[in-house]
Amino acid sequence: SMSSQPPSSAELAQLMNDPERIRNVTVMAHVDHGKTSLTDSLIASNGIISERLAGKLRFMDSREDEQERGITMKMSSISLKYEPAEEAEAGASPYLINVIDSPGHVDFCSEVSSAVRLSDGALVVIDVVEGVRTQTIAVLRQAWVERLVPCLVLNKIDRLILELQMSTDDAYQHMLRIIEQVNAIAAMFHNEMVMEEGDEDGHSLWDAQDKMRSPFVFSPALGNVAFGCAAANWAFRVSDFALIISKRLGMNAGSLRKALWPEDGNDFYFNPKTKSVSRKDEGGKLKPMFVQFVLEQIWAVYHAFVSSPDEEKARKIVTALSLKMTEREIANKNREEALRSVMSRWLPLAKCILSMILEEMPSPCKAQKERMQRLIPSHPLIPSDQRDVTELEQTFTTCDPNAQCTMAFVSKMFAGESLNEQGEQKFIGFTRIFTGTLRVGDEIKVLGPRHNPLHEDDQHVSTAQVRALYILMGRDLLNVQSVPAGCICGVWGLEEHVLKYATLCSTRSCRPLSFMSFQAMPIVRVAVEPSNPLQHDLLVHGLQLLNRADPSVEVKIQETGEHVILASGEMHLERCLKDLRELFAKIDIHVSAPLVQFKETLIDKKSYPEMYSEEDAPRPHPRNPVTSSTANRLCDFSVRALPLPRSIRRFLVLRGEELRAAHADLLAGKAMNEETRELLKTLRDVFMQAEDGWEEEWKCLWALGPKHVGPNILLCHVEGFHPSADWIPPEFFDPKEHPPGDEERLKLLSEMESSAVTGFQICSLAGPLCEEPMEGVAFVVEAINLNGGAQEIAASTDVYGPWSGQVISAMREACRNAFLMGERRLVEALFDCDVQTTADMLGKAYAVLNKRRAKVVEERMKDGTDIFVIEAKLPVVESFGLVDELRKNTSGSAQCQLVMAGWEVMPFDPFWEPNTEEELEDSDLSDVMNARGAARKCMDLVRKRKGLPVEEKLVQHAEKQRTRSRRK
Repeated sequence: SMSSQPPSSAELAQLMNDPERIRNVTVMAHVDHGKTSLTDSLIASNGIISERLAGKLRFMDSREDEQERGITMKMSSISLKYEPAEEAEAGASPYLINVIDSPGHVDFCSEVSSAVRLSDGALVVIDVVEGVRTQTIAVLRQAWVERLVPCLVLNKIDRLILELQMSTDDAYQHMLRIIEQVNAIAAMFHNEMVMEEGDEDGHSLWDAQDKMRSPFVFSPALGNVAFGCAAANWAFRVSDFALIISKRLGMNAGSLRKALWPEDGNDFYFNPKTKSVSRKDEGGKLKPMFVQFVLEQIWAVYHAFVSSPDEEKARKIVTALSLKMTEREIANKNREEALRSVMSRWLPLAKCILSMILEEMPSPCKAQKERMQRLIPSHPLIPSDQRDVTELEQTFTTCDPNAQCTMAFVSKMFAGESLNEQGEQKFIGFTRIFTGTLRVGDEIKVLGPRHNPLHEDDQHVSTAQVRALYILMGRDLLNVQSVPAGCICGVWGLEEHVLKYATLCSTRSCRPLSFMSFQAMPIVRVAVEPSNPLQHDLLVHGLQLLNRADPSVEVKIQETGEHVILASGEMHLERCLKDLRELFAKIDIHVSAPLVQFKETLIDKKSYPEMYSEEDAPRPHPRNPVTSSTANRLCDFSVRALPLPRSIRRFLVLRGEELRAAHADLLAGKAMNEETRELLKTLRDVFMQAEDGWEEEWKCLWALGPKHVGPNILLCHVEGFHPSADWIPPEFFDPKEHPPGDEERLKLLSEMESSAVTGFQICSLAGPLCEEPMEGVAFVVEAINLNGGAQEIAASTDVYGPWSGQVISAMREACRNAFLMGERRLVEALFDCDVQTTADMLGKAYAVLNKRRAKVVEERMKDGTDIFVIEAKLPVVESFGLVDELRKNTSGSAQCQLVMAGWEVMPFDPFWEPNTEEELEDSDLSDVMNARGAARKCMDLVRKRKGLPVEEKLVQHAEKQRTRSRRK
């Protein structure tokens, strides 16, 4: 029954009390596949908006820029009630369905993970023409990681009829293929998981074989796939048609459902002569039942109303379907409207989708048993105090509104309405209550993501008071006094306590739920400053609010003192800046050009064979070290720079976070725990397994850098001097015997040790090419020669400044010069760029990509369409403005998505200059020069930004150039 009156807040509050009759669902898909339009039809079924506007209004897109651009930029939730007709007659109470609409644009995918954490089911929408796209796979993975139960909606079926003009047979094959693809992706996730678990448990793969059946199977026969068109407000599942036909043919609806979409993939055919269903197609005369009974009928309606309008036929159809329609609706001049009113009466979208949600998706009670195993962190606690914590955590698996302990999860903060005339924002937490009941006025503990219940002095816990609770209704908030387990609500009163996400609990003795799996890496950085310097405080306050309101933005103050916003793409950045100007800071701001990070490295033929072509003779590696002296000439450092083997480099990059944590713990004077010990043992093993004499170097390890944990190393080959490795405890090295030597020299050297390490740290944090951090470089200190004793050193400090400072700068210079002697290269960040365009615009799309140094990985054509997909690797530096340029040059037919792909070494020396005649000639041809000069261009860009000297030829007095003699 579709209620014309929107449900009141009292009625919704009443429905919240029965967790068995609640469903929490996220609608997710690739950008522009129709999530928000689909949600519209569901909202219209509750009478919140009119049926006529559903699909056009995009009710959940409440921001102006969302409406202008036609894409969703944030998650928003709405609570709907639904009574299936059969149950309403029996007098059962309605169901409460919380629907969260999530964005599909890759820039906002952290919003999707916030939505996913709060739901138990996922409605994955796929545009049937475009099929499975990059973001479809990404959202399926998020649903899988968070253990949601997914259902599939194939949307925009009308495009197959009206745009591609497919026959019913082709359309059937096309849909089969899409469902197959989705199942293949689900199977892939499942196999990944089984492999990982198999590795951990030490089982062989053979045990895993029987686990390989994925629980995650989509099939119309199972009822978890719907077909429809959100814009025209109709949708159906196979079971809906099975009911309709069973009345007509007098057959059993259950077996008809299996025949309409057989699970084994072999079609059934209906023979009208014998009125029987069999697997024989009578020599190709018959069509599969799904085509004959379902698609043919829908195609017929579309043809009669839109493709080749025929009013007589249209009337016959309306009579045959026994629909109650007014004359005016049938004779509507706008044939699309007429068609819409027929289709939405015959196959109402809301009824189909909502009943699929009820039947296929679990209630919170059922879902939490499964999901809690993943949400409660898996790392074990210390056994002695563990029991009460685990007993408490067991209660979370039941969704009990009367539980003693209340536990909820806030997955993001959003800015609600303004609090006062100054327009200060009220921040509301988007919350799912897992167990217990939350009431207005409750004191509740906010557990930060790093909270540990066993530590008494914990700075990760704070106490907040619930000031108000809201039912979220899209753009509106309805006040309620209490919210029981299983529901999604808004909580006000947490803004001082929650930054991005947190666990709420009535006691501090439980662990916070595990981290949310964000996919978006912030990749675009810009520096912001106020146009009026006096408004600096307003900007800082605005940035704090922005940081709180957006789960995927990062706001930092760099070492240079700039305020930097890190966003996950250009679109995301535009939204952040708009919010900053209009909502949070309310001042005019200046925004710098995007700051792109580079790294500096050395390469050699062994670790990067692909960098060397036949004719490129590699520069001979300098065997003799570079020497640099302190200002008072009393000490010389001799340093060589070498590329690190790839295995060591990869380990230091991948495990950087863990090394950083271990370093911080040891610095704070904590005892070394098991994890740190394992980590350092593995580091030692990585050295031992590297070839070419690197296993010997472990003994000489002096420091890692930058910041003591980075992917560069300092080795000490100074005779008769063994420094202790920076922060790594000596137990990891074989005991070193100290050779008898000059006591005074050793004393001086050990006093200089920390200054020398600091020199290396500074150099590796800002290399000589453009002061970007280094990666994968080993500096070997071959010798430290002292030309004077302690007295001379002390005497010289008046003139040359403190001795430690002299040592730092000498060491830094030695390292920088040694680096410049090697095969120096810049490392740049890359995007995976996925461009979709029609065949006629393919050349223009390539022209845009080639201009931006993109490497095309593959191009393929989408079956049954004229759409090409180009996958390329694109440097981040070149990516700004790409989306707009593609649109302009291809008249809007090309779309592209960028995802961070990692780092790659640039193939040419940034100091390369054309020398030979050929090179000078080539340098006029932009392509060759483009590749060779790219590294130089990037280096100069960064140097200019940082105010470092750049070699540039400036032409003076250009108008005075006289190239021809004047005498005529």
